[in-house]
Amino acid sequence: MGNDDARRAGLRRAGDHRADGRAPSCAAPQDYQRAEVTVVKPIFLDLPTLASLLSISETSVQKLVREGEFPKPRRISARRVGWLMREVEEWAEGRPVSDLPPPSLVGSSRKA
Repeated sequence: MGNDDARRAGLRRAGDHRADGRAPSCAAPQDYQRAEVTVVKPIFLDLPTLASLLSISETSVQKLVREGEFPKPRRISARRVGWLMREVEEWAEGRPVSDLPPPSLVGSSRKA
């Protein structure tokens, strides 16, 4: 594994404290360990991101809000609204379990 590959994979060499974060070119793959990665969870979601996250259209999100079946957006600023991630997750957890089978692989390139 090259240095660039290791860096992209979130790996760093044990004891490597160079200012630029790059490992020396002589480092062997076993000299690398997984670096800690901090993931910041968003607080608010905008409509396009929310629709994509839920795998439904923006129009469907707006319809669910109008019908009172989905959390209302919160005012972030004078001209911006967003949905609280926590409320969206609570809504998703409260959705009923489906009796429908998962979708088939329609149009897949696999031939039986």
